[in-house]
Amino acid sequence: MLPGRRRFNELNRKHEIFGVSIFTGFSSYARAFNHQTPLPRLPFRAHLNEHTANIPDGVLDAVGYRDFLDAVLRHGETAMAEFDALLERADGPT
Repeated sequence: MLPGRRRFNELNRKHEIFGVSIFTGFSSYARAFNHQTPLPRLPFRAHLNEHTANIPDGVLDAVGYRDFLDAVLRHGETAMAEFDALLERADGPT
């Protein structure tokens, strides 16, 4: 397997639980099919059981939705930067 592909797979595994749990728990798209489902209660740690290794405490332990959103966005930007760095290496110097 190519090193770039291997690194992509590592990043994908690292951030998968975060991405899937945020998308399924909070997106309007996921709610379009079940209007009765309330937003998950905070702190979010209780919803993830033991799958918290790569999710910051700020996301897991926020008790208000504003703090939760801030922490989600910070972590999401960090995760995207990791993928962006991989793409930049694959594209080579410009």
